[in-house]
Amino acid sequence: MNPSFIEGGTYLGSVPGYCKITYCVRYPSWLKDKDIWKELKEHVQALASTDDWLRENPPEFNAPVLQRRRPMKEVTIDHPGVKNLSAAYEKVSGKKAVITGFRAVADPTFLSEEGIPTVLFGPGSLGSSIHGP
Repeated sequence: MNPSFIEGGTYLGSVPGYCKITYCVRYPSWLKDKDIWKELKEHVQALASTDDWLRENPPEFNAPVLQRRRPMKEVTIDHPGVKNLSAAYEKVSGKKAVITGFRAVADPTFLSEEGIPTVLFGPGSLGSSIHGP
């Protein structure tokens, strides 16, 4: 989940009269849209209830689905691609491979749509490794 667009205000020299944040929310295919939106809306309402002004002027919550991708097909941990890549990594680095799901869009998303099992290998987490310093 990331805030993709943040906008507010109409004039450089004024305090903004509004703020609009548009989020990109990705979640596993087994979860239902309505359940995700309900949970997010509840969190927004709970946070707004802690502020005097927001209690009187609750934020609007809109949850359209702007993009829909077919979910990636899961590659099992015992798949030969996973086993071979893990073994090669462990041989070269001397460290045990960390095997986990991926919570973003990358080449495997598109390859899996074509029925091609794909293993993604990279430098670690999105926040501190692949997109970090």
